[in-house]
Amino acid sequence: MMVTRTPARTRLLEAADRQLFTRGVQATPVDDLLREAETSAATLYAQFGSKDGLLAEALEGRLANWQAAWDAHIAEASDDTSRLLAIFDALLAYRERGRPSARWCAFLATASEMSEPPKPVRSVLEADSALLRKRLLHLSRPLAEERAAELADAVELIYSGVLASLLRDDPVDPIAVGRRSAAVVAASYGS
Repeated sequence: MMVTRTPARTRLLEAADRQLFTRGVQATPVDDLLREAETSAATLYAQFGSKDGLLAEALEGRLANWQAAWDAHIAEASDDTSRLLAIFDALLAYRERGRPSARWCAFLATASEMSEPPKPVRSVLEADSALLRKRLLHLSRPLAEERAAELADAVELIYSGVLASLLRDDPVDPIAVGRRSAAVVAASYGS
């Protein structure tokens, strides 16, 4: 019986997902990625062009997975407030699934390490920010109408604080604290 090996491209993306977002982009040498993926530098460069190309595709995978998780929680929500707060429910489910190996947020971590990221990386970081901004604004409109941008800003700030709190392990349950805080803010926009 012949065992089919996972393709090198997939192994590289999995190694990047585990290492770049846990150890850090700058702190992870290409050799460590190659060793974990059990592949050669020639394969990495043929598949992705560079470590930055691998990083960009790993981020694209994260963004697609995150958006799918968030979409599912929005779809499950029963009212406008729950749809707005679904970002916190999605984050909890996403992390509980064991999907992210990152200590906090792969996008914020990458942005904090790369003040001037190369174009493919910058494009994915911008796509993540645009998704967050556009969706929170859309979900805030039924609750805050003409003040939707204010509510979206407040929820985005709370969400970003939750992500940063994951680095500190304090408070003990930052996602729950953030959700409660965002609920209070959202309620203040009610009629």
